[in-house]
Amino acid sequence: MHAVQTPRWRGDVTPDSLAGQSSGRRSSLRPTVLLAFAFWLMLWGGYNTGIYVLLAPNFPTGPVELFHGLRCLLPILAAWLAGLLLLRAENPLAHRVIAGPLGLLAFYTLIGLVSSGLSRQPIQALYWAATYGSVLIVLWAIASDADPASTLSSLLTLNWVIAAAIMVGLLAAIPFLGDQALARTEGSPFGVVPYRGGFAASGQILGMASTRNTGFARYAAVTGLAALGRLWQGKTRARFIWAAVLLVSLYSLVLSQGRTQVVAFIVGAFVLLWLQRARRLVFVAGTVAASILMGLTGFQQVLWKYLTRLQEFDPTLTGRTETWRRGWELFQQSPWIGLGFQADRFFLEGKHMHDALFHALVQAGLLGTLAFVGAYVVMWFLVVRVYVACPAQDLASLAAEVPGVLAFFTISSVTESTFAFFGAAWLLTAPVLAYLQVEA
Repeated sequence: MHAVQTPRWRGDVTPDSLAGQSSGRRSSLRPTVLLAFAFWLMLWGGYNTGIYVLLAPNFPTGPVELFHGLRCLLPILAAWLAGLLLLRAENPLAHRVIAGPLGLLAFYTLIGLVSSGLSRQPIQALYWAATYGSVLIVLWAIASDADPASTLSSLLTLNWVIAAAIMVGLLAAIPFLGDQALARTEGSPFGVVPYRGGFAASGQILGMASTRNTGFARYAAVTGLAALGRLWQGKTRARFIWAAVLLVSLYSLVLSQGRTQVVAFIVGAFVLLWLQRARRLVFVAGTVAASILMGLTGFQQVLWKYLTRLQEFDPTLTGRTETWRRGWELFQQSPWIGLGFQADRFFLEGKHMHDALFHALVQAGLLGTLAFVGAYVVMWFLVVRVYVACPAQDLASLAAEVPGVLAFFTISSVTESTFAFFGAAWLLTAPVLAYLQVEA
């Protein structure tokens, strides 16, 4: 990939990048890696804000609002800068990335971009389509590096560090927020659930909307899967660090009481272990640990109450079936191309769809959803091609956590919109897809 003043992105090797590098290859903090990090941090800089801040009456009302309003433009700026580099790229690997799941998601984005003109808030819908597409442009530019697998491997490490930092930050904030961030519950061994109830619906942290307990659980689960994958690779010191991260992740996952995230984490962990050719004893220990984890989050109790008819059981684990029904009716208003990005928010009084398939349908209609679902299908085809067919001796050269993370987001897509829109799940998943395509 071209830099602005040089003929192409260089693949020179310098010292190791981050401790515990996922892929077993010695990926270095080359200038191109640092540039990729800068682009990716700009994308994360646009998280949990939006152009609605800029469009608010009397903007800005203070320095905090000014900060959040300006940073909503960072993903667009990152895409523009990455696009300039991409136009000068000569590496054919970029074409392979365009042709895979990210290419299908680019078509999904294009349909949503067109249908955003039908939105009740077309400017905001176009903005959300642009931010979603900015992730693709940045990844295509990164994939044009002379050594894209190494650069993307480093980017995965950065992403897991970000997820871990958010998890730890949310965990550390609980004592300071006190009772307003905690809700009493009988289902948790701790007797409380963080970021749930009124605070999750209307609370703010540093001028941003607060997370919910399920969002906290997502960061914990993804960080835990990344740590579990790193236990199989790297030096002893790095493995101890990731083991500690895994323990904190499991604690946070139990505390969060996110049942869908727990189930998805367990599936992801077993997929990861199976593809790493784990021994039978590891699976037995994993089964015991999974049973304990599900017990600590109340899953068996809820299932038992349902089976004994003591309590109505919601198989979605979310109670979002009414929103899905309304989403289906909304989809029928524009079945072919949808009603643009964030259509659920704009047409359903601020409701969130909490299902990737329904979210894609209302945003991009049948045409866009076919590409969206196709990205899932191709994604798992590539997992089989890269990981299942890989000889055991070559697994150390791959990022072990990739299949586990993808399994997690595949399962959770039933009750979350995952990477159907610009958000944390999309920022966590997209580099994994790019890495998978490059390795294929």
